[in-house]
Amino acid sequence: MFAHAAGRPRRYNPLAMSEHVIVVGNIGAGKTTAVRGLAAALGAAPYAERFERNPYLERAFADPARWAGLSQLWFLGEVAAQHHAIAAADALAVQDQSVYSVFEVMTGHLLDRGAIERDDYEVSARHYAVLCDRLPAPGCVVRLLAPINVLLERIAARGRGFERGIDAEFLRGIDRRLAEFGRRWERSPLIEVDVTETDLRDPGHAERLAHTIRATLDEAG
Repeated sequence: MFAHAAGRPRRYNPLAMSEHVIVVGNIGAGKTTAVRGLAAALGAAPYAERFERNPYLERAFADPARWAGLSQLWFLGEVAAQHHAIAAADALAVQDQSVYSVFEVMTGHLLDRGAIERDDYEVSARHYAVLCDRLPAPGCVVRLLAPINVLLERIAARGRGFERGIDAEFLRGIDRRLAEFGRRWERSPLIEVDVTETDLRDPGHAERLAHTIRATLDEAG
């Protein structure tokens, strides 16, 4: 159902926040569901991705060359603010996305597609470098895995208008960036979860994954 990523290094960042769990995954992988289910199972505070507050998002899908860079910069600032709130609260938290995945996965993916200008990417890169220098790493990363056909079915089922243009190639590009993110992640343990086998809407599945997370946080700390 889920496992630690193979071949992970065992020297993690000593400044990692042992009570901060982040969830990453492709569009439609179930990050919001995972955050809710794991927060309930762990007795943790959930930090959702509040995409509906992004004033650029719909425009970014319609005209990426003009708006995608600003949209990604907004997301970077939003999740950075959540990182600070989690650090200040000093209590177990589960967060949808992070500064790391926003920049390394989605902003990088949009650059790969030519959907954002190099100058816009470099602006985000400078902000990202400062944030990485100042923010403690999370104690654990949970990466959700799902086949492209499952992602497309879920995206169609939820019916968000601005997501209508998302196709298989777009999702494959994100998957490539997520795979690279997973290979390069060295700040804390990473757990991979196949969401076709693990339904985190099921309290039993969520509790089993929560048990693995608790053990991982204890071991890494």
